[in-house]
Amino acid sequence: MRVAVCARNSAAEAYDAAVDLLSAPDAPDAIAAMSDEQALGGLRAAAHLGRRVPEDVAVSGWDDTNSAPSAGLTTIVQSLRDQGSTCARLALSQTLDHPDESTAWRLVRRTSTRSPA
Repeated sequence: MRVAVCARNSAAEAYDAAVDLLSAPDAPDAIAAMSDEQALGGLRAAAHLGRRVPEDVAVSGWDDTNSAPSAGLTTIVQSLRDQGSTCARLALSQTLDHPDESTAWRLVRRTSTRSPA
């Protein structure tokens, strides 16, 4: 597994990293980006290199930003407000309403990833 690190949440920086990854002899067949912004850079890099998405390389992001649907980007939806509220209650030693309570994450599958076989 190859890992690229971006110092900023930047599509341009992610584009450069993805070009490096996808140009290597052992290029990955998937990119799991830490944000939709970075995933969009990965999609642009794949297009620039003539890689078909999702056939040659699958790309996923995180946050379900406004740009994700039009790009066909598969992404994870999360509620930062709910996560912050849970963290604050735990930091203040407050109990959660339910012991197994957690913030919901949801996968939104679009055209940038393959369907399970």
